[in-house]
Amino acid sequence: SEIAYTIGQSKSRISRVIKINKEKCGYQPKQASGDYLHNHLGCKKKRVNLMNGPTKADQTVSRPNIDEHPTVIDVFSRFGDFDGDTVVGNNHKGVHMTFFYYKTHLFVIDHKNRRSPLIAISSIYAVIPYDVHTVTYDNGKEFARNNEVAEDLNIDAYFPNPIFRQRGANENMNGLIKQYLPKSARLDDVTIEQTQFIVEHLNNRPIKVFGYQNPLEVLSDD
Repeated sequence: SEIAYTIGQSKSRISRVIKINKEKCGYQPKQASGDYLHNHLGCKKKRVNLMNGPTKADQTVSRPNIDEHPTVIDVFSRFGDFDGDTVVGNNHKGVHMTFFYYKTHLFVIDHKNRRSPLIAISSIYAVIPYDVHTVTYDNGKEFARNNEVAEDLNIDAYFPNPIFRQRGANENMNGLIKQYLPKSARLDDVTIEQTQFIVEHLNNRPIKVFGYQNPLEVLSDD
């Protein structure tokens, strides 16, 4: 349990990794780091060993770590804090920039037809009306120029550690989009009207933690 606490992982996960990598010669750290585990995956593909450092996509300019952001973000207690991510269409055909509003659970989609290295800069304007303080992005290279967003709009941008999953909220919301746009769908031919329909439905869902108010109602209480 002390090891699990130190590295921020559950005891069951540590036990599972050790069990998978345990052979006659005992536990093999090299296998656990990624040289062996890919044989247990369905696709049999070898994963990049992030323990050796961030990938090229992670090497963003002026990259503040998520651990440095204000604690009020973690408890969803302040208006103006967002999580930003992308949803990419089948065969990389089209992309949508999505934002999850921590305090209200509001979901914002910026309609895009194709990927762009400037997507983080161009899409941030979709949430400017909500008086943005911070945006926590994915580690993708499309967010590499976050310093321009922070400097031009006085917004703090943060990024997760490449090893651990730290941004579950927006990823869960992106999963809900698949109810309307399946994983096999292309996004380059999705209309703005379709995007608005999805946003309207997601933002009118009653949320238990808000006493079954929907995100729009919580936002109106601001």
